[in-house]
Amino acid sequence: MAGPTEPVEVSLTEFHHQPGGFIDTSRQRPVALTKRKRPYAYVVSPDYFALAEEAIKVLHGNRRVIAAEELSEEDDSFLTRFGPSADEVATGQWRE
Repeated sequence: MAGPTEPVEVSLTEFHHQPGGFIDTSRQRPVALTKRKRPYAYVVSPDYFALAEEAIKVLHGNRRVIAAEELSEEDDSFLTRFGPSADEVATGQWRE
């Protein structure tokens, strides 16, 4: 049995025939609309959407871009010691 946040998959054709029912379902768990058996769009409740937005802010909200010339000597030393080498980046062995 699917968990409460695992989406119910519905083809766009099915959704067009019964949109109200699937919108009601989205109040309990996400509804994945599919086109040619591939995800096309999702219908979610306002609460689910708000939680997703908050999670994104928590995960990415504290990021900021710093130009190399703005790094402190301590930051530069840390990145040199623990960051990827130029070879690792060039060969794709290191990912963000």
